[in-house]
Amino acid sequence: MMARMLALTAFGALVVFFIIHPSAFIQFPLFLEYQSTLGGFVNGENATSLQKALRLWKEVLDAHPGTLILMALLIPGIIAGFWYYRITRRPEMLWLAVNALSALLLLAVIITMNRLFIMVSYLQPVYPLLILNFIALLVWARDTQWRGGWVLHVIGMYLGAILIGGFMLYSVQALYDRLNYKDSIASITYEYVRQNVGANTRVVHDHFVAIPEAMKLQSCHYWQGCGTDAIEEFAPDVLMFNPEFRVSEKPYAETERLKRYVREHGFIHVTDLKAQNVTISVYRRPEKTTP
Repeated sequence: MMARMLALTAFGALVVFFIIHPSAFIQFPLFLEYQSTLGGFVNGENATSLQKALRLWKEVLDAHPGTLILMALLIPGIIAGFWYYRITRRPEMLWLAVNALSALLLLAVIITMNRLFIMVSYLQPVYPLLILNFIALLVWARDTQWRGGWVLHVIGMYLGAILIGGFMLYSVQALYDRLNYKDSIASITYEYVRQNVGANTRVVHDHFVAIPEAMKLQSCHYWQGCGTDAIEEFAPDVLMFNPEFRVSEKPYAETERLKRYVREHGFIHVTDLKAQNVTISVYRRPEKTTP
């Protein structure tokens, strides 16, 4: 039974993955190459140590008690699922255990492997499993013959209302931010490039900067090689990046490379674009003077 359910779960996950990202199957070697690059990026030389990463994750989760509570309920979900499956042989109890165990393993992978961008938003892929586990525990508490089950069910309903309210507030804030996208750093940099960068001007930028689609060929992202010595070959005319960007309190290698390019080539500071606590500095290559 256990092997069959795990096989069905794996098959269902592959079907969903294929619907969402078919190119991962069609171009499988390229997909593996990208995943390898990404894996080396988030836990490579820029990443912090595992011990420090765990401490930073704890600080992030302490600021999001709703997520922390849902995570803490995974252990009861695993125990209740396996225990009651052993007693009742009801397949749904095994699903409860498998769901909670899958969520726990996925959390472990994200928290231990992502030691670069430590933000609660990176836990979003686990939220569906956390919510399913919470609902399953409520149903189990309601249906169990244990006389204290109804008490847990009532407590869980109140807790669920609080958690749902918290997620709704978070969603409303996210929606508000999206509706006010024109105040975002992405929108401001997009408009600056559209209005002030010429058609033949080469631009190097960081991940805060948005480039109009029509100008993609004349731009180079610092994650696409221009955060390395390859920037010398691209020879940009304009650099736009956040010079204060740091990761895990350490200087970021790609940002430092852009700052060094500015110094070595005598780029002129043109202006600063500010929004969302981010400052993008714009630098331009000095005009060549004829003797």
